[in-house]
Amino acid sequence: MEAVGLSELMKHAGFTQGGFYNHFESKADLVAEVLASAIAEGNGEFAKMARAPVDEINHRSSALLNWYLSQAHRDNIDHGCPVTGFAGDAPRLGAEAQSHFAGGLDDQITILGWADRREWIFGCGGRA
Repeated sequence: MEAVGLSELMKHAGFTQGGFYNHFESKADLVAEVLASAIAEGNGEFAKMARAPVDEINHRSSALLNWYLSQAHRDNIDHGCPVTGFAGDAPRLGAEAQSHFAGGLDDQITILGWADRREWIFGCGGRA
């Protein structure tokens, strides 16, 4: 994150620095907003996979992990996991972005735990 300058970022996005400051107070605010949006989208997809019908996924937690760890998911830069995408930068992010990162990771763990508990309690595929 730190390696990308605001001028370079705005040029690539087709905006001016003045326009940027009309929407964000700082680059840290932009990063926090982007991370929050990416986490919400990524965890929405993760939760959707966890709720897939029984006839599509027989072992919910195993299928969820297989999908998450698949090469196709890993290589999908636009829709891959923001938690893994930002993991290397997390220690250097601002407090708001770190909060979104930690919350997103916690949500993923909760979703996976929910899928696993549902499978264990209700048997293969979880019917509740």
